[in-house]
Amino acid sequence: MDEARERLRIAQTALEEGRDPRDDEWQPSVTQPDNGGRPNANGVITGRGGKVVCNIDAFRRVVCPGVPVPGEAYHKRVEALQQAVRDAEQALAEAEVRYRRESPD
Repeated sequence: MDEARERLRIAQTALEEGRDPRDDEWQPSVTQPDNGGRPNANGVITGRGGKVVCNIDAFRRVVCPGVPVPGEAYHKRVEALQQAVRDAEQALAEAEVRYRRESPD
């Protein structure tokens, strides 16, 4: 049971420490331009309430950078960490059952 408890502790620690996205797990997002994509009084197209300057892409579309969001790699990694915790919890439960069965009365 001690090994199962330690495995669970390690898995839980890894999950807690792995909750923040790593640098390579961010993906850009796109937001809608302010004012329907029309320039403001300064002749600049902005987005996110004037916080970012939007650009025109090669297809003449207005593209406003958004806030980076965690990508698929992040979600896969966190899911694997969560699965490791579930597996460790199951192993501990099985170890406890074995201990109860095999311990002297």
